[in-house]
Parts: sequence; structure tokens; C-alpha cells
Amino acid sequence: MIDQRQLIKEIPSGKFHSALMTSFSINLYYWEIQLLRSLSAKGINFVSALVDSDCLSDQLLKFSKAFSGKRPLDFSLHGYKMKGAFHPKIHFYAGRESVLVLVGSGNLTVMGHGRNLEVWSPVMVESIKSPAYPFIRNVWSYLKNLYQSLGEEADNIIYSIEENCDLLRSDYDESVTEHFIGEESIRFFTNQSISLYDQCREWIGNDTIKTITVMSPFYDSKAELIKALYNQYKPQEIRLIIEEGFGSLPRLGSIPDYVKLYKWDKITKVSERRYQDYFHSKCFFFEGETYHFILCGSANASVAAFGLPGVLPTNHEASVGFKSPTTDYFKMTGFVLTDPISTNDIKQTETQDATSSHAPITLWVKEAAYLYNNYDLTIENSADAVDVIITFYSGNRKALQTVHKKIKPGNNRISGIFKDAVNPLYVEITNSKGELISNRQFVIPTEIMEVNNPSPESEYKRKRYREIEAGKFINGEVLRFIEQILNDAETKLSAKSSAETIVDKMTEDKEGYTFSSVADYLKDDGTGITGDRGMRKGEKTASQSSMLFDSMISYISRSSKEKEDEDIDEEETEDVRKSEGREKNKSQKTAVRTQKNASETEQRINKMFDKYIAHLESIALSDKVVKNEIPMMETLKKYMTAVFFLYRTFSYRYIIESGESKERSLIELKRSALYRKTATEYFYRLTSLFALYLMKSTLLAEENGVIQKKNETYKQYSFELCLAVFSICDWINEGNRDYRYWESNYKVASLLTIQKAFGVKVDENTPTNVFKRLDRAIQELDGFNKASMQQYIHDNVALLADAKLLYPDGDILWSDKFGYVQLKRIKPNMAVPLTMAYGYNKSRGEYCPDYLFLYDSQRLLQVKPSNR
Repeated sequence: MIDQRQLIKEIPSGKFHSALMTSFSINLYYWEIQLLRSLSAKGINFVSALVDSDCLSDQLLKFSKAFSGKRPLDFSLHGYKMKGAFHPKIHFYAGRESVLVLVGSGNLTVMGHGRNLEVWSPVMVESIKSPAYPFIRNVWSYLKNLYQSLGEEADNIIYSIEENCDLLRSDYDESVTEHFIGEESIRFFTNQSISLYDQCREWIGNDTIKTITVMSPFYDSKAELIKALYNQYKPQEIRLIIEEGFGSLPRLGSIPDYVKLYKWDKITKVSERRYQDYFHSKCFFFEGETYHFILCGSANASVAAFGLPGVLPTNHEASVGFKSPTTDYFKMTGFVLTDPISTNDIKQTETQDATSSHAPITLWVKEAAYLYNNYDLTIENSADAVDVIITFYSGNRKALQTVHKKIKPGNNRISGIFKDAVNPLYVEITNSKGELISNRQFVIPTEIMEVNNPSPESEYKRKRYREIEAGKFINGEVLRFIEQILNDAETKLSAKSSAETIVDKMTEDKEGYTFSSVADYLKDDGTGITGDRGMRKGEKTASQSSMLFDSMISYISRSSKEKEDEDIDEEETEDVRKSEGREKNKSQKTAVRTQKNASETEQRINKMFDKYIAHLESIALSDKVVKNEIPMMETLKKYMTAVFFLYRTFSYRYIIESGESKERSLIELKRSALYRKTATEYFYRLTSLFALYLMKSTLLAEENGVIQKKNETYKQYSFELCLAVFSICDWINEGNRDYRYWESNYKVASLLTIQKAFGVKVDENTPTNVFKRLDRAIQELDGFNKASMQQYIHDNVALLADAKLLYPDGDILWSDKFGYVQLKRIKPNMAVPLTMAYGYNKSRGEYCPDYLFLYDSQRLLQVKPSNR
């Protein structure tokens, strides 16, 4: 049936993970701000489009200001170059077990997705046994053929979708082009090798055509296609639905007498439906004696689109044909054509569709992509060898880097390295005179495309990362995810369990944005990410780790900023609030848990941290330097995950569902001499152990400059978060006499050791930065005082700069074996080296190794192991 529908809004949620699209034109602002967000809300995050190269070139120049931010964009675009116009309009949505194909007339613009009247043919398939399954394979084969030879990123897009869609994974024999669904048949038309005109002639066959009705905004100036259709089928009449002020009609003298014209705004329509003022749909209705035919899609009524007998078309087009012995397709539209108009009653327009305003170019940048600071270009040269200047641009047409190359005839593959960490928007090529001789090509962020890779593992992680960003701290999935990270970072998630989780929960995600580094988060206050950066180019571990970092940083940064803005608002309205007797409202809601669930969760958390501590001890307490086959970022990820979990534990509160009002924490928070599984003690132990772990490991060297810079930024952030948690421990343990004694023996050594391990410095901005690491949940706890917390932070930062604490002036001693230790004098010439890197020594009643420090010889001496 023919019906009015809202294109993107009615795409089912949760069924699809990927989308491939083709279009003549694109509005990049609409594409990113509205379309991609709408798709993301439906669980579709892996998105790529092919667009006419001239149109994309214009858009990249016109809308570059809209993409002037420093974050990478999270989609793929290829400009497609050919003799005529690249004009097909296809949406191909793929899921695990579902495919939805839309072939129509609308471009990737606001007009094409709602403002204009467009025609779309939707085909949904969920089984290879569906009679429409061959049709979607025809469409996929066409798209796959377009992507071939564009470049490595294009190949990976096709591969990723096929590997994660059961309906596309197997081989398919495409010998049949027309597919029957009941008495009706469906056929996919493209004009890559055979013209649409010749395909229609074969499709319609010997049926006698009585009437041809054409609904098209653009025609040949001499009505050549219309005349050819008349000569081919000899219908009783040809009816053209036209409109003034839009499109392009044949010249008045070229319209034959057998053609009847009907104005769009004058034809009778179904009364209860509302139609757009302008139509951009392209429909050809053939009423035969045996069958009714409709051909609808991207092809206008032009030779450039259809071709003629012996004349090939110049455009790329895609349309769908339906044939039925009983269904009158034009009658289904509800249109009634009763009052034809004279050619003298229409006003001509000069608008032309699907034509290029550019002079012919000799170079086609088929694909441009970058991964961190490495770039790859695929360039086709249709002329002689030429010396060129390749320029990469960011938003606002800011030149990032230029490269001089000689481009040979045929296909060229050019790779290089960016001098600085950049996020390029597009690339263009000029000759030695500065004349543009190529299209402008969008530079695909390889890392971010892999962020949204549609594998079950990626989708599972994407869900978890979003929950972390959203502040959803403790639920079964998040806890299991963190357990897995700490227990074994290389463990692969179960595809089965991951997929089950996605089906149930992924449709609740509304939107997300992508930033590549902590620096972007800190400058933009953090607004999130969209997926798992699983890399296929040897950068997989770094990418996944980077994404988890960004998720944690995003949550903290956004939450802290929200609290800061709220405090400013409250200061401005404090007098009004007090006069009305209103108290300050908290945003936090106290969770409700069963006693059994609470006990099981505490046991899981203790087990999780005990296992991670054991992992750290295996290297940190080793007598030898250990070569770890793990990159720095992966190592940092595990530690930051543990610290982040403890950080959130300090502010999480729940009540037992039995009705008691007492708020509880997941595990004990305050330091206790009797119970050693408190959040405070776990944090001190993890920090001290991780510092030694870093110093005693020979991690994999990182040669990529961008990842090196990320590592340094992440280490700085991690250190500042550690300082924040040290300060939280001080505050949480206010009035705890046991803690005061304990932290006086262990805190300074722990602080100095982790600082040295990270290789970071403190300055006058450090206290401010550390306070910004306090999220809203911490600041809204009962008893929190901003001034007091700032003082704790200031005091801890000051400890790091106090040289008088260091031996021999003080009691803090540096040791290559243990890092910094606190010397506790037990005799005039002897002291015990205290460090939280070691477990509790019952004999000495302290955390320390089996060593003593001898003041006379100024050395550490190993002693007989004591009872632990």
C-alpha cells in the first residue's frame, strides 16, 4: 500500500546497529545534529554514507565552521565521483537478524527527510526464507560494489556489517532480478551497466501500456525521455504531474500534444492527508492491460537518469519497481487527475537537478582516513602525472598540514604522519598554481569508526561505558564489567550474553558524543562517547583503554561542572530560598537493596579488589624487573578503573528494603584496625602497589606520538584523581583516631611514590584541578564542606612540595626496591620501613616488608620473615 510515514522516526528501535546510505546531496549540519542523534537513539551508531563528490566538497567548505571543535567526528563519508551525478538515495539498516532497506528520492537533507514530498519503498526482512530476502541481497550487492576499491576504510565498513548480520554473512546467487511476493513482484533497478530504459523495456515486456503517469520534478529540456517512452509503448496518453517554482520542466515548445499536464497544487488528493507544498518524488506509473507497474526512486524523467535506446545514462541511479496484475498503484496514491492545464499556464524555472557547478577535476580522492597521527589517502588520477600540494583542513578552513607529492596516473596510495595531534575535517589537492584539481574529501577518523563497530562485544562495552558516563554506578552489568577489567583485561566478552543484554537494554540510550582525548573533555566539560574503540590496526588495546578513560573522565567532569553551576545559581537565589523556608535539594536518590543482594555485592567487591591486589603484588613485590607485554594505557586503564570504583563507592548510599531508614555503603569506608577490607585501606594499598608495579615493569614501548601524549595526559589526570581520593579519605575519616595515626605513617610515602611513578609535577593550579575531580555525588553527601575539602586538598599538595620531610631531614626515605617509605624508629640506630605496598605484619603491627633500616650504614637490611 501507499501511505504517508515519517521516515526516520518510524525506524524500529533496537533492531539495527548499522546504516549505509547513499545520496546526491547532504546537509552536514542536519546530518550530525539531527539525523545521527536520531539514529543513535535507536541503537544505530555505525553509520556511513556515499555522497556525490561535488556536493560533499561544497558542504565541507560551507559547513566547516559547524565542525570547528577539536573532537573527531563519529561517522564515515565518501565523496563519489563520476561523469554525471552520483544520485541514488538508499538507506540500508542492518542488525543481527534484521535488515531494513529504503530506496527512494530523498537526499540527506532537511528537505529530503520531511520538508519535501518524497517517495520511499521500505522492505523489511528478518529471515532468509522471506520472499523479499533476494531483493535486499540485490541492494546489498549494489552497495558493496560501490564501496569496493574506495579504500581500506570502505572495505572494513562492508566487512564489519556483514560479519555482524546473519542475513548478509552467506554467499548469494543473484541470477534472478525479479522477486515475487504473492501475486506482486519487486525488482531493484540500477544503471551501472544497463540503462534504466532498457531494463524497463525488458521488465514491461509485451504488455500493452494504456497510460503512463509521471511524477518528477526534473525533466529533459527537450522532453527526450517522455518522447522515447511514447514511441516505445504508444500509450493513449502520458500525464505529467508538475509544480511551479521547483524543479525544471521541458521547454514549452518541446512538450508534445499527447502529453497532459497537471499542477501539483490543483490535483485532487485524499482529504484527510496533508501534503508538502513541493514534491521531490520520482514515480513512473505504467497502466497495462495485464499488469500495473510503478517505478519509484531517485531517477528523474531525464536521459541522464534513464538513458535511451543506444544511449547510456550519465548518472548513477537506484529505483524500485513493483508489478501486479490487480493492484492499481496510481489509484493507491489517492490522487485524482481531472483538470489538465495548458502549457501556457505554467511558469518555467531555471533550476537544474543533479548537475555539478564545478569544472571537471582530474584527481579523485576516493578515501581519506587517519588513525591517531597516521593518515592514508587513496587517490585516482585520470590525467598525466602531476606535482601537487595536499592540504588537510580542520573546521573554519584552518590548514593543518601540507604535503608535496607527485601523483602518477591511475590509483595512488599515499600514507604519512601528522606532525601534531590533529583532528582533520577534510583534505583537498591543488596544483603548483594553487588551483583546486581534486574533490574535497572528508577524512574518516578510523579510531572512531571502530568505536561504533557493530560486534556484540563492542555493543556490550558501549552500553557499559554509557552507564558509567551517566553515573549509573552499581548494577549487575557494570559490576561484572569492572570485575572483568580488573581480573583479566584481555578476556573476551561472551557474544551470547552480550547480545542478550543489548536486545533488552540498548534502546534506552538516547544520544552520545565522541571525544578522543582527556584534553577535549577537560576543555568541553565532558559530554560523552558513543562506543568501543576496538582497533584492527594493532591499536586495539590502546583504543579500548582510551575509551574507558574518556567515559570515567566524562562522568566526573560533567558532574563536577553541574554541581559548580548549581552552586552559583543557589548563591544568587539564597535569600529568596531562605525567605520561603526551602532547603537545598539533593539530586541524589538513595538506592534500595535487599539484604541478600547487599551482602553478595560486598563479597563480590572484596573478591574483585583482592584479586587485583594479588595481580599487582606479583610484579610490585618481585625482586626483579618484569617485562610486561601490555601497553601503558592498558595498565593505566585497570588501575584507574579500580580507583574510579572506589571513588564512586565513597559516595554511594543505599537502604535495605525492609523499611529501615539507615543509609549504608557498599563496603565499609573508614579505616579500621580490626577490619582490613575498607575502602580507605583498599585505596592506599592499590595506590602504593600500583606505583611499584609501574616502576618494576618494562612496559611495551609506545611509538605513536598521539598515544604517547594521551598517556601523559591520562597519567596527570590519574594522579589528580588520586589526590582527590586521598582528600576524600581524610574527610570521610574525620574524628577517626585510628586513621589519624595510620595516615601519618603511610600517606606521605604513598603520595610521593605514586607521583614519582607517574612522573608528574604539581604547581599552583593543582589544588584547583584536584577539586574539579570531585563529582556531584561526593559534594552532596551529608557533612560535605567545600572549604574543608579544599583545605584537605591544599594540605596534601603541600606535602608533596615539602623537602624537609625527606631523609635525612625527615623520615621519608627513597628506596629503589620499595619506593618511598616512612621510617618508624624502633631503636636509636634502627627503623622499620613502612609502606602500604606490603601486607599487614602482625609481629610489628604495621604494613612493612621484612627489612630494617640501619642509620649507621644508611641501608636497608633484609631480616628473617616474620608472621604476617
